[in-house]
Amino acid sequence: MKHNLAMLFTIPRLYIPHPPSLPQIPISNSPFPDSEISDSESLSDRTPDESLTDRLNALRDIIPPQTRAKLTNTLTTTYNGAAKTVTFGGKSLWVICTSVLLLGLPYALAFQDEQMVQEEERQRQLMSEGASGLMSAGQEGQQGQTKAAL
Repeated sequence: MKHNLAMLFTIPRLYIPHPPSLPQIPISNSPFPDSEISDSESLSDRTPDESLTDRLNALRDIIPPQTRAKLTNTLTTTYNGAAKTVTFGGKSLWVICTSVLLLGLPYALAFQDEQMVQEEERQRQLMSEGASGLMSAGQEGQQGQTKAAL
């Protein structure tokens, strides 16, 4: 039986002191000249077929696992701290609002009633002073008339 084996050869590199300069040719996938293409068409030709999730998944391979673990731990810690802060703030706000409603509202209503009662008493006092002032003025006027008649 005859075995066919592949032979491996190493090719030495060639040293080229000055690479030749090549002319720059614009690459275009379109058979039309650039003047015939509108901006919207050229943008649609340039958009890749990858989605954002495909690109983010590709980043997973670029970032080393240790860096990803540190980043994940940092983001998780930050998220948990923010969630606890928001939860505590919401519960504190609930306690403050219910306390104000349960204690402050009845106090405000009682204070308003007391103010109304004091205002009514002041008005009654002014009315009685006004009536007594009219009566005393009327009595002084009657006494002056009677003295003049005597």
